[in-house]
Parts: sequence; C-alpha cells; structure tokens
Amino acid sequence: MSEDVNLLMGQVLVVPRGTPELVPLKFDLTEINHAEKRKSELSYVNKETAPDLMSVFNRAYCEVLRMMAQISFEFGQAMKYANKRRSIVILDVAPELLQRKGLSTAKSPAGSEDLRRAVLEQDDEYLQLMDKTQSLKAFHDYLKSKSKGFEMAYYTAKKIFDVSNGTLGNHHELRDGISEELNAGDTEGLIGEPRFNYKG
Repeated sequence: MSEDVNLLMGQVLVVPRGTPELVPLKFDLTEINHAEKRKSELSYVNKETAPDLMSVFNRAYCEVLRMMAQISFEFGQAMKYANKRRSIVILDVAPELLQRKGLSTAKSPAGSEDLRRAVLEQDDEYLQLMDKTQSLKAFHDYLKSKSKGFEMAYYTAKKIFDVSNGTLGNHHELRDGISEELNAGDTEGLIGEPRFNYKG
C-alpha cells in the first residue's frame, strides 16, 4: 500500500496532501486516543467526575474538527488538480491519441465523447489523482465518526451532571467556546461525493 493511502494505527494519522509532491500531513492522535479510552468512565460517571470528562471529550472533539477542516482543504486541492488533469486529457491528449489510432473523423476531429472518456479513464495520472480524493474522503469519514462519538460522550456526561444538579434542559456554552448547537454534522458537506463526471 502506498504512503498516500496509509493509515498508521497508533498515535499518528498520516494523510496525503491534495497538492502533488507535498509531504503528507501527520496528525498526533495521542489526545484523541486518550479521550477514547476515557469513554469507559461513562458507565460510572457522577456529578463530581462529569465536568472533567466533559472537558476531555470537548477538547478531543475540537481537535478532531480541526483535523477535518485541514483534510477538507486538502480534498479541495486534490479535486482542483484532478480537474486540471482531466482538462488536459480531454483537450490535448485524447484528440492526438485518437487521431493516431484513426478513431477521429472529419465530422468529429477530436473523437466522440465515448472515445474521449475511454482515454480519460485510462490516464494513469488522472486515476491517481482520483484515488487521492477518495482516500481523503475516507480519512474525513473516519474522523467524522470520531467527532460524533465524542459529541455523544460529551452529552452523556452532561446529562448526568445536569440531572445531578437539577439543571436538565438548560443550555450553556461548551468549554473552549463551542456552542451546544454545534455538532459533528456541521462539517458535513465539506467533503461530498467527488464530481468528476465526464461531460465530453
């Protein structure tokens, strides 16, 4: 497996860059893994220990969202370079190749749409760039599941705290300045299905 799609289990997450030739991003997962282990404490959390757990889960949540934002940027860069390569293939590579193979006509000197698509789908550079966008989407989805887990863990601890203090239903700001109305879904849409459908 190439480094571009490596997920190093343990303390480091290695993520490819959207811009070719740049070294991969490396995310330290120490705090995230520590917070994951502390989820087991939810089975016996009380009003004294809940605030500490809430703080731990909130910090991990914020850190995961920061990573997701960086990956979203890299995904956008990867799409940009994939689209650039697609344009080169469609405008330059495909017409020349189809002409050499005798597959172009006077009516369609650049070849038919199906033939240009066939050339595009065999272009190694384009396929590699497409693979990178899918890899980045997978990393984003992986972190999104973690952010949702920390969000749920936070509210589980908060519910115990609120019930114990008779404040269930009150709204306040989470630590580190994140509003309760913000949840993992707010990052949804930053990365969607790559739109590389060939239009001819």
